[in-house]
Amino acid sequence: MNRASIYFLNEGEPNTYDFDETLPPLPLPELHDTLVRYYESIKPFGSPSELANSMNVIETFESGVGAELQEKLVKHAATRKNWVDEWWDKYAYHMLRLPLNPYIVMAMPVKLEVINIPETPALLLKNLSRLMYHTLEFWDLARKALIKPLSSNGGTVKYSSALYKRFFSTTRAPGTEYDYIKNFFKTVKEGPTPSHAVISGKGRIFVFDCLHTDGTLITPQEILIVLQRVRTILDYEPIGDCVPILTHGDRTTWANNYLRLQEISEKNRETIRIIESSSIVIAFDENEPQSYEEISLFCVNGDYHSKWGDRSSTIIAYKNGRFACVGEHSAYDGTISVSYALFVQLSMYETPEPDWSSTDTSKVVALKELKFDLDVELQKEIERTKVECDRRRNDVIVTHDSFNEYGKDVIKTWNLHPDSFVQVIMQLAYAELHKE
Repeated sequence: MNRASIYFLNEGEPNTYDFDETLPPLPLPELHDTLVRYYESIKPFGSPSELANSMNVIETFESGVGAELQEKLVKHAATRKNWVDEWWDKYAYHMLRLPLNPYIVMAMPVKLEVINIPETPALLLKNLSRLMYHTLEFWDLARKALIKPLSSNGGTVKYSSALYKRFFSTTRAPGTEYDYIKNFFKTVKEGPTPSHAVISGKGRIFVFDCLHTDGTLITPQEILIVLQRVRTILDYEPIGDCVPILTHGDRTTWANNYLRLQEISEKNRETIRIIESSSIVIAFDENEPQSYEEISLFCVNGDYHSKWGDRSSTIIAYKNGRFACVGEHSAYDGTISVSYALFVQLSMYETPEPDWSSTDTSKVVALKELKFDLDVELQKEIERTKVECDRRRNDVIVTHDSFNEYGKDVIKTWNLHPDSFVQVIMQLAYAELHKE
C-alpha cells in the first residue's frame, strides 16, 4: 500500500469529481416501507398495549396526512440529487445551539510514532512543516481534481467526492437561529481559490500565502521559517486579544458577537473573511498531552483562545511535539477525515525528510498578524466566554482505544454498517449497565 496507488489518478481515469454528476439520486423509500421500519425500531421498547396503540396511529397516518406528506416529498425529491441533505444539515446540526467544542466536533490524534517519526518538542516545528506541506499537497490535488474518486469493493461501488471541497476554505458561520456553511474552495476548473493559510496561538492570529508567484507550493523549508517566526512571537511577546474564544460560546451568543464584530469596522469584516476562507488552519496549543487520549481531549477543550472553532478542519500542534486534527462534522464526514489522515501519514512515511540545511537560504514568505477592532462590549464578552469555557472543560470524557479482535468485514456479514454496529453496542452497554 502506498499513496500513489490509493490517491493518484492514472492516465485516462475519471477525475475526483466526475462521478458526482452521474451518480443516481438518493432513493426515496415508499411510505409503507418507512412505517414498517419505524414500527420495527420501536418494538424493543413498547409493551403489547403500547405497540397496539402505535400500530393504530401508524395505520391512521399512512391513510391520511402521511400520504399527503409523501406526495409532497416525492415532488421535492424529483428536483434534486439528495432530497434530505439540506434538512439533515439544518435540523441535525445547524439548529443546535450548543457550543461546537467540546460537544459536536470530530477529533483525532495525528500518529507520527506509528511511522517511526518521533513526537518530541525538538522536532515540533520541523514535523509541523512537513505535516503542513503534505496537507497543502492534498489541497492542491483536490483543487486540480487529481485524487482518485471515493469508492469501495475495488472501485465497483462509486461515491460522491464533493465533500473534499468542504475540507478546505470552509467554515460553519453562526446564525441567531441556525448556522450555515460558507465555502470558498474552488477547483481549477471552477476558478481561483484562496491560497493563504492561518496560524493561531496564544490568542493571536497570523496569515501567509502558500503559493509562489508561479503557482507552485511553498517548500517545507519556507514553511519552517514562517513557523519559527510565529513561535518566537508567541514565546516572547504578550498574549493576544483572544478573539477566537468567542467562537466557542453557544451558537446564538456567538452569532450576536459575530455580527457585532462586523458592525464595528470594515477591517474586522475583512479579517473574518481572511480567517474563514483560508486554505488551511494551524493552531498552536500550549498544552503538553502525554497520551493519544490526552491529545484527543485537548483537541476539543485545550486552548480555546487560539482556535477558530467554526473552521471545517484545523491542525493542532501541541508544545511537546504532538499533533491532532479537529473537524466540524456538518461540513464533511469521517470518510474525508480518514482519507486525509492516511494521505499525510503515507506522505511522511514515503517522502524523505527535507534538507533542513537549505533553510538558511530559502525565501522568506511574507507573514502578517491579523488584529481586530474591539469595543468594551466585546472585550467583556471575551472575558465572560473564557470563564464559560473553563467551566465546561470536564463535560466531555475522551477515551482512546484500539480494538483488534475483528473489523468491518466481519460486521458486514451481519448486514450492518460499522457505524450502526457501534451504536447498537453502545445501546446494549447502556441497557446492561442501567437495566433499562
